[in-house]
Amino acid sequence: MDKDTFYNNSDAYFTVLKNEPEEYYREFIKFVMHYLGRGNILDLGCGTGQSSYYLAQAGFDVTGFDLSSRFISYAREKYQDIKFKQGDVEKSGFLDNSFDAVVAYNTLEHFADPEKSLIEMARIVKGGGLVIIQSPNLLSPKLPLSAMKNGGMTFEGKKNFFNLVQMALINTAKLLSKSIFKQGKIEPRKPNYNYSFPDNDANNYANPIDLKVILEKIGMRIILYQKFDYLSDEKSIWQKIMAKLCPSAMGIIRIIAQKNNTAKISACLVVHNEEKYIARCLESIYGAVDEIIVVHDGECADKTLAICKKYTDKIFIRNHAGVAEPHRPFSFRQASGEWILRIDADEFLSAELKEHIKNLVSDNSIGAYEFLWPIWDGKKYLTKQWPRKKCLFRKDQASFLGMPHYVANIHGKVEKCDFILEHRPDYNNLAWTVFKIKWIGLSKIQARIYCKKFSDIQKYNYSGDSWPRIIKLRKRVPLILIPFEFIVTLFNNLVSGAWRGGYAGFLYSLYCAIYRVMVNYYIFLYKRVKN
Repeated sequence: MDKDTFYNNSDAYFTVLKNEPEEYYREFIKFVMHYLGRGNILDLGCGTGQSSYYLAQAGFDVTGFDLSSRFISYAREKYQDIKFKQGDVEKSGFLDNSFDAVVAYNTLEHFADPEKSLIEMARIVKGGGLVIIQSPNLLSPKLPLSAMKNGGMTFEGKKNFFNLVQMALINTAKLLSKSIFKQGKIEPRKPNYNYSFPDNDANNYANPIDLKVILEKIGMRIILYQKFDYLSDEKSIWQKIMAKLCPSAMGIIRIIAQKNNTAKISACLVVHNEEKYIARCLESIYGAVDEIIVVHDGECADKTLAICKKYTDKIFIRNHAGVAEPHRPFSFRQASGEWILRIDADEFLSAELKEHIKNLVSDNSIGAYEFLWPIWDGKKYLTKQWPRKKCLFRKDQASFLGMPHYVANIHGKVEKCDFILEHRPDYNNLAWTVFKIKWIGLSKIQARIYCKKFSDIQKYNYSGDSWPRIIKLRKRVPLILIPFEFIVTLFNNLVSGAWRGGYAGFLYSLYCAIYRVMVNYYIFLYKRVKN
């Protein structure tokens, strides 16, 4: 009997699959949800459709796929809201980069050619997407030993004590050899179609060591290897110890691999005579991003642009505005990357952030990242875990108004990240003299911009046709709002984490509240002059 005949005609196999209880899938669904928040999934080897159904119930957009036309016909009839397709995994027919994830639950051991199947899985998953595999480890010594303990049947259909011990020893020797030589060759296995237990029809000796080697060879990055936090039958103390000491010998394969992301990062800087800091900034992002875009606010009076030309040829000089934000929408529009890193001249990437920034943009479920942005006094950091700055975001999920202190609005998930965006000017930003010159001067510019027509404001991906509601209110009754906005601004900063920064955190929060008061005050003055 060949494979197709077996799958389409074995009533015993069909009965076992369609009657699997929900508990059979529960741990795996929980596992998938933990590592993939949302997205479209190809459920490879979906059988009679139960796994696809439970994935859909968990909120995923699921396509079920199986070799058996009988299974797919049954699944289509029972689960009519789910897409199903019949075909061979080695030539699935899906387009490149079609899915956020491909999941293979207890199917790897059935592939006629695992390497070709894995190549196909890598082809159809998106950049940054996941291949999630859970299957029996057919080279685990645990399987025959468990069969011996439970009096059950092994994958060879043998119950003889001697054969079970022999199989355990052979599996141990094979795993040891594979762990040393790492050739990445999964051995074929002759299927046995004379037993109703499903895995007797396995075509290969699936095991985690070969699987890891193959996935890495085809350019996938292993992000989880044999971790059993969510596996109910591996939770005894002894099994937890074994999972730590010999994960490759566990009875179940559990691996997640991520496809290399082709997403590009565009760093966007707006500068004004920054020769003191600009080289440090550009050196930190060079090689970590795919392009650097520099916009100079007015004519350059120092060596800033000469330094920038060593790192990029995408340099633009625009009319002087006295502040960066009116130029940011223009800089974002010049970006060709899917992600934008918004960074200032006196900022630079920490070593850890520079190392991991490419990995961050490989996550398709994230719309933006907030990094730690501790307060610097000119010599040392005054805070550690606060504040944060949202400065890495997907270009197509961001909207922005070109006004001072406007934070990009993200239409997606914003992730807090503990990597540090270094901000080290040579002055103390909390010094009162700096506040009077820098903060008060900026409040005048912001108030002046508020008094402009909305049509004159620079915008990026902004869908509204008028000012946000709070700005309309500020423009209408600026003085009346002063007490309210002072309290709200101070409170919001403190509860967001400023209290962790002690005196520095409180002082920064107080300055932000005073700044808000000054903006409203200058709106009032400019309106009086205008009238």
